[in-house]
Amino acid sequence: MLGRYYLKNGVHYLTYIDEQLSRDGLRTTTLLKVYPDHVILARMGNVEQRQEFRLGHKTSSIYVTPYGSMELTVLARQIKTDFRVASGVIDISYDLEVDGQWQSENILSITIQEGQNCGH
Repeated sequence: MLGRYYLKNGVHYLTYIDEQLSRDGLRTTTLLKVYPDHVILARMGNVEQRQEFRLGHKTSSIYVTPYGSMELTVLARQIKTDFRVASGVIDISYDLEVDGQWQSENILSITIQEGQNCGH
């Protein structure tokens, strides 16, 4: 999946079009903002959400889709980040609740690597 990564004022930014959440010509753009002590995931477009991951804390968000919305609550168990000059890794282990009911243990794992410019 192609995306854009940059560092600004000590915060790492990663943005990409999430094809799995894009439907009927409406795209969903995902933005990850990685701070030293937490990560914010924001989705805009076909799906709307702003979820914060803070180690050891429960945080809630409203996940809005064309079919309705639900409350998502996460408890971040582990947050690992490693950024290099042209690459990086973000790993977040968390428990997920949907509308107050425990659902699953999850891992969000993103690998960043420098790609080649397509010339577009």
